[in-house]
Amino acid sequence: TTYAVHGASYVDPAAQVSTNTIVHEAWFPVPSPVVRLWFACDGREGWWWLVGLVENGESITGYDIRFAYAGTTSRRYPSDNFKGLCARYGLWDMWGNWYPPYAVDEAGAVVGAPWTGTWSPFVEGWSNNGQRHPTSVLPRMAVPQFPNRDGGITACVLGEFNEILILTDGFAVEEAPIPGWIAFRGNAGNQAFAVPAPDSFITGPL
Repeated sequence: TTYAVHGASYVDPAAQVSTNTIVHEAWFPVPSPVVRLWFACDGREGWWWLVGLVENGESITGYDIRFAYAGTTSRRYPSDNFKGLCARYGLWDMWGNWYPPYAVDEAGAVVGAPWTGTWSPFVEGWSNNGQRHPTSVLPRMAVPQFPNRDGGITACVLGEFNEILILTDGFAVEEAPIPGWIAFRGNAGNQAFAVPAPDSFITGPL
């Protein structure tokens, strides 16, 4: 479980909080496949991400992305100045959803359990928008991901995420798309994306 918080902490009664389940044992078959976990965070910058890969010999990369989430901030997002905009910190998932701690609806009321879709120049976040025809001349690209209006709240397109990039299918799993970022690409149905890379990873069994 994770919390998107606008306030001192998620236990602060005065805070706006959105609670989300990011991984649950019921989501895995029995016996469960081996899950390769990737996790990184930066307390100073205020982001984190968690990716779970499972092997799949029929996948184009050899893996499926079973789950992927990021605690992300957004830039150029004037949520403190206009009604109807989301707070600046929330949870993004690989299905193209974004969960901010609060939003304001058209009537000016605070929405307690907000949800919004996302979009990029490759179209909606849920539409496998990184895929392209094998003979396409479109080069490998990493483009910004934006929150958009969806789910009945007034999130808008005035900002972009600091820690999420959407990729074309030209990137392989774990290939660096740009310096300081790491790419994740699974099967054909998984959205290819990139997140900030830490200085190093600690490897080994859990």
